[in-house]
Amino acid sequence: MRRTSVGSIFLGLLAFGLPLAAAEPSAPRPPKDVRATCTYNSSLRIPLFGETHAHTAYSFDAYSFAVNNPPSEAYEYAKGRPIQITDAMGAPTRCAQLARPLDWAAITDHSEFLGEMTMCLDPASSWYQHPDCVAYRNDPATTAEGWGEGLTVEPPRPPAFCNGGDPNQICRAQSATLWNDIRAAAEAAYDRTSACTFTSFVGYEWTSMPGYNNRHRNVIFRNENVPQTPLSVFDTGNDESWLWTRLSADCLASQGCEALTIPHNGNLSDGMLYTLPPGANAAYAVQRSTWEPLSEIHQGKGNSECRTGVGTTDPECGFEQLVYHNLDFVDFGGPARTTVPDAKPYAPNAFLRNALKDGLSAEKNLGANPFKFGFAGGTDTHSALPGGTDEGNFQGLHGSSTASPEGLLSQVEFNPGALTVVWATENSRDALFDGLKRRETYATSGTRPTVSFFGGWTLPATLCSSGSFRAQGDANGKPMGSDLPARPTNVPYPQFAVQALKDPGSTAPSPLPAGNCAVYKPGAKLQRIEIVKGWLDANGNQHEKVVTVAGSPTLDPAATVDPDTCAPVGPGADSLCTVWTDTEFDPGQRAFYYARVLENPTCRWSTYTCKEVGLDPFQPMACQTRLQGFSKKPQASGGPSLYDTFSACCSVKPGPVVAPTEIPRVTQQRAWTSPIWYSPPAKASRKAAKP
Repeated sequence: MRRTSVGSIFLGLLAFGLPLAAAEPSAPRPPKDVRATCTYNSSLRIPLFGETHAHTAYSFDAYSFAVNNPPSEAYEYAKGRPIQITDAMGAPTRCAQLARPLDWAAITDHSEFLGEMTMCLDPASSWYQHPDCVAYRNDPATTAEGWGEGLTVEPPRPPAFCNGGDPNQICRAQSATLWNDIRAAAEAAYDRTSACTFTSFVGYEWTSMPGYNNRHRNVIFRNENVPQTPLSVFDTGNDESWLWTRLSADCLASQGCEALTIPHNGNLSDGMLYTLPPGANAAYAVQRSTWEPLSEIHQGKGNSECRTGVGTTDPECGFEQLVYHNLDFVDFGGPARTTVPDAKPYAPNAFLRNALKDGLSAEKNLGANPFKFGFAGGTDTHSALPGGTDEGNFQGLHGSSTASPEGLLSQVEFNPGALTVVWATENSRDALFDGLKRRETYATSGTRPTVSFFGGWTLPATLCSSGSFRAQGDANGKPMGSDLPARPTNVPYPQFAVQALKDPGSTAPSPLPAGNCAVYKPGAKLQRIEIVKGWLDANGNQHEKVVTVAGSPTLDPAATVDPDTCAPVGPGADSLCTVWTDTEFDPGQRAFYYARVLENPTCRWSTYTCKEVGLDPFQPMACQTRLQGFSKKPQASGGPSLYDTFSACCSVKPGPVVAPTEIPRVTQQRAWTSPIWYSPPAKASRKAAKP
């Protein structure tokens, strides 16, 4: 493994057994980030596109996929510079580059096993020749799988050679080495000049997965002031309250340190990610909403907004769905399985929209909302490619195992992932972290539209034509992630203003710099904007409604793609904007509202990959004929035959649902704004005021 720096080893452990405490919203604010003032800043805030979930060679599972790029190189990729990544044989022969750099990124390698990797991969380590370390170097995939099994049991179990008096003592002490590398890489990547071209955050992933049910969190720190070692589930157990309590002791009590946590992959949690623990009360709800202002709505392992038939009839909830309940039936190193593990129904609270509705119920019962989430998106790349979300240049999520067309298509149900967009005054750590904390964020499924969303009681009807949408939105309303203010007397209904500008796409520089390997293409036009409302009725029953408020509610058949080039064609909008009034509003009912923006169809990544091997999903008959030329014998790696792997190219639907035996030719990229919430006053009338 390559090193970017060598850090000292932290030998002390904080005492375990701290009592569960409420969050510390009154903790003193850390000192302002020491940096030059950004030349470009705006009180109206600017949209900054970034990544909250990316793994490098410093993650035990990514290393097992022959990923050898450390955090420093992942940041270079995020900045738009070309890097070399491994091919299917594990050699660094592939060039990877973003057509457009990110504005910011957090590398979130697993905190679990950082110490083990230090001990096993550093020849200077006294543990280098330990049999477990020799096994990890000789067969990292099998050994990593064994280590990962220790995360699925209760309590989590570290590798046996980590035990030295107290469980995990030896390995946690060793984790400081790679942790210091991670910190140094983030510091080196951060542009502290007045140009403010790129912001990096120190972070890690806390990997809780009892029974393979995903309860993972990404921990993001405000600045460079961070604990000397990261917390893992071996330190805290699987209770997220212990994570927050230990973070409070390790971080908030330290000068200048502040953090937040972002839960992810609710779709693979079997409902455990958004479940209240026994005895949950208002203190727990406040603690959780303070530490977790955001939750991941989309990433490479599927969509977590909602699922058609699971608490909703919304047809758009079929977008990028997996067939699994949890991580047990996902084989990341080989062919992904395509059967539902059992016949039990999907848990409604595995999906974020239902969790938001549960939050309203909890607020009614507890007095505080534990699930008051804004939206974040990430790739969950294990290829050291933060922000690599371009469907037309997808390099795979799992290193060498997805470095070839057959490797990619063996995991056809995955997708390139998502981005998080923060509305911030400038591109600096303080400004971005403040935006994350106040939930003024939206997630995209990988493209880059610009979306604004405001709620209020007196938004001007002329807002969209005023030329000052954001200024008037701020002056007369509240932005995404906020609460509606108190309802003025004699104002019957709330209003919501939403504006979306199409992704402009990317244009190749001329001449191309040496070593350039990015793929450039235009963005797609917009189809429609929807507002999703969830609410509780007088009896506490949950409801939802999806309303098309701008654009065409039905996709024009002419809005499609050129089957030969995949270029988007047909009618659509460069921008959409409206002010919508909820005339069904009841001031006695708790509610949330968020906007969803859909683009016109574009080719899914699998269509590009199928075309690469001569199988055109747009020509099913010719595709089937060509398919017969591929071998039906199992591959040397033990994977299925090329015929079986590539057969998905010829069993297609227009989209968007991914089923076990069919994939969509096209997809509709989208964006989701963080919600705006309404809570009734204590004695609100159950009837709307008269206009």
